[in-house]
Amino acid sequence: MPVDIEEKAETLTPKLEDRPKKVNGLSIKSIQEKKKLKEQLKKNKPKEAELTGDFTEDDLKEAWKDYIEILNQKGSKIVSSVMSTDEPKLEGKQIKVELPNESMKLNLLQDQGDLMNFLKERLKNTQINLDITVNHKSEKKYVYTPREKFEKLNEKNPNLELLRKTFDLDI
Repeated sequence: MPVDIEEKAETLTPKLEDRPKKVNGLSIKSIQEKKKLKEQLKKNKPKEAELTGDFTEDDLKEAWKDYIEILNQKGSKIVSSVMSTDEPKLEGKQIKVELPNESMKLNLLQDQGDLMNFLKERLKNTQINLDITVNHKSEKKYVYTPREKFEKLNEKNPNLELLRKTFDLDI
């Protein structure tokens, strides 16, 4: 049975009404449609299983150290270094961490999602959350210059000053 080429061409050409409507990405209507879509996705999203397992501060510290080790293996040295500056403290379901400056806080906040997923799974508790505070006074305990390093070591061992004077050493 020969098929007429014109008939076949008519059936294959898309019709104008069959195309999905295109919406400008910057229009108010598109923004409203995106909001509606997000709301629908939230409603359709399966609820996360609520875990309420008990854990101690020691369990938290062990999980914290394990996550630091995972970061070191992945090569995320900055975040692992930030996490190593303070041990977490547990107050109820709040994990409290005190950092010496804002940049360290920002580094930890960038990895907070992965960290919290790891801790929630490891501690079997989805009700925990992270509270990061910045204590500018604690920034002083980090020494940067050779003079500060010498003074810090001299506090621990006063004989260091005697050694410096005996051999007429510069700092």
